[in-house]
Amino acid sequence: MPHDDDDLRALWQSAPAAGSVSLDELRKRERALSLRVKVRNGAEYVAAAFVVVAFTFYAVRAPSLGVRASSWLTVLATAFVVWKLRRDGSPLPPPALGAPLGESLAHHRASLVRQRDLLRTAPLWYVGPFVVPMVLFQVSVALERSPGAPFAVLMRELARPLFVSLLVFAAIAFLNVRAAGKLDAKIEALKKVADDL
Repeated sequence: MPHDDDDLRALWQSAPAAGSVSLDELRKRERALSLRVKVRNGAEYVAAAFVVVAFTFYAVRAPSLGVRASSWLTVLATAFVVWKLRRDGSPLPPPALGAPLGESLAHHRASLVRQRDLLRTAPLWYVGPFVVPMVLFQVSVALERSPGAPFAVLMRELARPLFVSLLVFAAIAFLNVRAAGKLDAKIEALKKVADDL
Protein backbone atom coordinates (compact mmCIF):
# COMPACT_ATOMS: atom_id res chain seq x y z
CA MET A 1 0.00 0.00 0.00
CA PRO A 2 2.55 2.23 -1.03
CA HIS A 3 1.81 3.13 0.69
CA ASP A 4 -1.05 4.46 2.08
CA ASP A 5 -2.28 7.77 0.76
CA ASP A 6 -2.17 10.80 3.04
CA ASP A 7 -5.94 11.30 2.99
CA LEU A 8 -6.59 7.81 4.30
CA ARG A 9 -4.00 8.18 7.07
CA ALA A 10 -5.45 11.57 7.99
CA LEU A 11 -8.93 10.08 8.17
CA TRP A 12 -7.75 7.22 10.38
CA GLN A 13 -5.84 9.62 12.61
CA SER A 14 -8.92 11.79 13.04
CA ALA A 15 -10.82 9.16 15.02
CA PRO A 16 -12.96 10.72 17.73
CA ALA A 17 -11.25 11.61 20.98
CA ALA A 18 -12.62 10.42 24.29
CA GLY A 19 -15.78 12.21 25.35
CA SER A 20 -16.40 13.82 21.96
CA VAL A 21 -18.14 11.11 19.98
CA SER A 22 -21.72 11.04 18.76
CA LEU A 23 -23.53 8.28 16.93
CA ASP A 24 -24.05 10.41 13.82
CA GLU A 25 -20.42 11.51 13.73
CA LEU A 26 -19.25 7.94 14.25
CA ARG A 27 -21.41 6.68 11.37
CA LYS A 28 -20.14 9.46 9.14
CA ARG A 29 -16.53 8.59 9.95
CA GLU A 30 -17.16 4.90 9.34
CA ARG A 31 -18.75 5.59 5.94
CA ALA A 32 -15.84 7.86 5.00
CA LEU A 33 -13.28 5.28 6.14
CA SER A 34 -15.04 2.56 4.16
CA LEU A 35 -15.10 4.73 1.03
CA ARG A 36 -11.42 5.66 1.34
CA VAL A 37 -10.42 2.02 1.86
CA LYS A 38 -12.43 1.00 -1.23
CA VAL A 39 -10.74 3.73 -3.29
CA ARG A 40 -7.29 2.72 -2.03
CA ASN A 41 -7.95 -0.94 -2.76
CA GLY A 42 -9.33 -0.09 -6.19
CA ALA A 43 -6.16 1.84 -7.02
CA GLU A 44 -4.08 -1.12 -5.86
CA TYR A 45 -6.10 -3.50 -8.04
CA VAL A 46 -5.62 -1.28 -11.10
CA ALA A 47 -1.87 -1.05 -10.44
CA ALA A 48 -1.75 -4.82 -9.97
CA ALA A 49 -3.45 -5.34 -13.34
CA PHE A 50 -0.76 -3.25 -15.05
CA VAL A 51 1.99 -5.19 -13.27
CA VAL A 52 0.47 -8.53 -14.28
CA VAL A 53 0.11 -7.49 -17.94
CA ALA A 54 3.65 -6.05 -18.14
CA PHE A 55 5.38 -8.95 -16.44
CA THR A 56 3.35 -11.57 -18.29
CA PHE A 57 4.64 -9.95 -21.48
CA TYR A 58 8.21 -10.24 -20.16
CA ALA A 59 7.58 -13.82 -19.04
CA VAL A 60 6.40 -14.84 -22.50
CA ARG A 61 8.75 -12.77 -24.67
CA ALA A 62 12.06 -12.53 -22.81
CA PRO A 63 14.90 -14.64 -24.21
CA SER A 64 16.52 -15.10 -20.81
CA LEU A 65 15.33 -17.86 -18.47
CA GLY A 66 16.14 -15.61 -15.48
CA VAL A 67 13.94 -12.77 -16.75
CA ARG A 68 11.12 -15.18 -17.56
CA ALA A 69 11.32 -16.82 -14.13
CA SER A 70 11.50 -13.51 -12.26
CA SER A 71 8.56 -12.19 -14.31
CA TRP A 72 6.38 -15.17 -13.41
CA LEU A 73 7.40 -14.76 -9.76
CA THR A 74 6.37 -11.10 -9.94
CA VAL A 75 2.98 -12.08 -11.36
CA LEU A 76 2.52 -14.60 -8.54
CA ALA A 77 3.60 -12.03 -5.92
CA THR A 78 1.10 -9.54 -7.34
CA ALA A 79 -1.69 -12.11 -7.23
CA PHE A 80 -0.83 -12.85 -3.61
CA VAL A 81 -0.88 -9.14 -2.69
CA VAL A 82 -4.30 -8.66 -4.33
CA TRP A 83 -5.65 -11.71 -2.48
CA LYS A 84 -4.25 -10.50 0.85
CA LEU A 85 -5.55 -6.96 0.35
CA ARG A 86 -9.01 -8.24 -0.54
CA ARG A 87 -9.12 -10.73 2.33
CA ASP A 88 -7.66 -8.58 5.11
CA GLY A 89 -7.97 -5.01 3.83
CA SER A 90 -11.54 -4.72 2.57
CA PRO A 91 -13.95 -2.67 4.69
CA LEU A 92 -15.92 -4.56 7.28
CA PRO A 93 -19.66 -4.87 6.63
CA PRO A 94 -21.40 -1.94 8.33
CA PRO A 95 -23.27 -2.45 11.60
CA ALA A 96 -27.05 -2.64 11.53
CA LEU A 97 -28.74 0.69 10.78
CA GLY A 98 -30.25 0.97 14.24
CA ALA A 99 -27.14 -0.21 16.10
CA PRO A 100 -26.55 1.55 19.43
CA LEU A 101 -23.53 3.77 20.06
CA GLY A 102 -21.56 1.03 21.84
CA GLU A 103 -21.94 -1.39 18.93
CA SER A 104 -21.10 1.30 16.36
CA LEU A 105 -18.07 2.31 18.40
CA ALA A 106 -16.86 -1.30 18.59
CA HIS A 107 -17.36 -1.67 14.84
CA HIS A 108 -15.41 1.50 14.02
CA ARG A 109 -12.61 0.45 16.35
CA ALA A 110 -12.53 -3.00 14.69
CA SER A 111 -12.30 -1.30 11.28
CA LEU A 112 -9.34 0.77 12.43
CA VAL A 113 -7.66 -2.27 14.01
CA ARG A 114 -8.10 -4.18 10.75
CA GLN A 115 -6.41 -1.43 8.73
CA ARG A 116 -3.72 -0.94 11.38
CA ASP A 117 -2.83 -4.62 11.32
CA LEU A 118 -2.71 -4.61 7.53
CA LEU A 119 -0.29 -1.66 7.56
CA ARG A 120 1.84 -3.13 10.34
CA THR A 121 2.43 -6.36 8.44
CA ALA A 122 2.99 -4.67 5.04
CA PRO A 123 6.75 -5.42 5.08
CA LEU A 124 5.88 -9.13 5.03
CA TRP A 125 2.94 -9.37 2.64
CA TYR A 126 3.30 -6.25 0.47
CA VAL A 127 7.06 -5.79 0.16
CA GLY A 128 8.49 -9.23 0.92
CA PRO A 129 7.03 -11.17 -2.02
CA PHE A 130 8.68 -8.79 -4.52
CA VAL A 131 12.25 -8.80 -3.17
CA VAL A 132 13.46 -12.08 -4.72
CA PRO A 133 11.76 -11.49 -8.11
CA MET A 134 13.18 -7.96 -8.26
CA VAL A 135 16.73 -9.08 -7.49
CA LEU A 136 16.50 -12.00 -9.94
CA PHE A 137 15.06 -9.72 -12.64
CA GLN A 138 17.79 -7.11 -12.28
CA VAL A 139 20.57 -9.71 -12.18
CA SER A 140 19.14 -11.43 -15.25
CA VAL A 141 18.84 -8.16 -17.19
CA ALA A 142 22.44 -7.26 -16.28
CA LEU A 143 23.65 -10.67 -17.47
CA GLU A 144 21.71 -10.22 -20.74
CA ARG A 145 23.23 -6.79 -21.34
CA SER A 146 26.78 -7.83 -20.56
CA PRO A 147 27.17 -11.53 -21.30
CA GLY A 148 30.50 -12.86 -20.13
CA ALA A 149 31.35 -9.67 -18.23
CA PRO A 150 33.57 -10.06 -15.16
CA PHE A 151 31.82 -10.31 -11.81
CA ALA A 152 33.13 -6.90 -10.69
CA VAL A 153 31.65 -5.23 -13.79
CA LEU A 154 28.26 -6.88 -13.17
CA MET A 155 28.31 -5.77 -9.53
CA ARG A 156 29.01 -2.17 -10.56
CA GLU A 157 26.16 -2.32 -13.07
CA LEU A 158 23.79 -3.79 -10.49
CA ALA A 159 24.74 -1.62 -7.52
CA ARG A 160 22.62 1.42 -8.35
CA PRO A 161 19.37 -0.30 -9.48
CA LEU A 162 19.50 -2.75 -6.59
CA PHE A 163 20.18 0.02 -4.09
CA VAL A 164 17.34 2.18 -5.43
CA SER A 165 14.90 -0.75 -5.44
CA LEU A 166 15.79 -1.82 -1.91
CA LEU A 167 15.55 1.81 -0.75
CA VAL A 168 12.05 2.08 -2.22
CA PHE A 169 11.02 -1.19 -0.55
CA ALA A 170 12.44 -0.01 2.78
CA ALA A 171 10.62 3.33 2.49
CA ILE A 172 7.31 1.60 1.73
CA ALA A 173 7.76 -0.72 4.71
CA PHE A 174 8.74 2.14 7.02
CA LEU A 175 5.83 4.39 6.02
CA ASN A 176 3.29 1.63 6.49
CA VAL A 177 4.65 0.58 9.88
CA ARG A 178 4.80 4.22 11.01
CA ALA A 179 1.19 4.79 9.89
CA ALA A 180 0.16 1.67 11.83
CA GLY A 181 1.88 3.02 14.94
CA LYS A 182 -0.02 6.30 14.68
CA LEU A 183 -3.30 4.40 14.59
CA ASP A 184 -2.61 2.77 17.95
CA ALA A 185 -3.33 5.96 19.89
CA LYS A 186 -6.60 6.52 18.03
CA ILE A 187 -7.68 2.93 18.58
CA GLU A 188 -6.88 3.26 22.27
CA ALA A 189 -8.92 6.49 22.44
CA LEU A 190 -11.92 4.68 20.99
CA LYS A 191 -11.44 1.89 23.53
CA LYS A 192 -11.54 4.43 26.35
CA VAL A 193 -14.75 5.94 24.96
CA ALA A 194 -16.27 2.46 24.82
CA ASP A 195 -15.14 1.70 28.38
CA ASP A 196 -16.78 4.92 29.60
CA LEU A 197 -20.17 4.02 28.11
